Amino acid sequence: MRIRFPSSMLLLVSLLAACSRGGANEQHPDRISEFGRYEGFSEPRFDGWVTSSQYVEMRDGVKLAVDVTRPAVDGVPVDERLPVV
Repeated sequence: MRIRFPSSMLLLVSLLAACSRGGANEQHPDRISEFGRYEGFSEPRFDGWVTSSQYVEMRDGVKLAVDVTRPAVDGVPVDERLPVV
């Protein structure tokens, strides 16, 4: 029996293998990508964070307390759409 993998699976495996060898860090030693640390891949756009608390009311009347943390520049939250959940 022969097992066939989709080409997208083979591409993913080869990319993961290349990353595990540390190829990106050998070419760009100023870039850091590890748990809790990500530096050198782009220019910083924000200089801080602003957190606010509010309640979100559900259809059944229950109110959920949420904290909303947004990036800020000079202590003012940015007013743009951001790709976050």
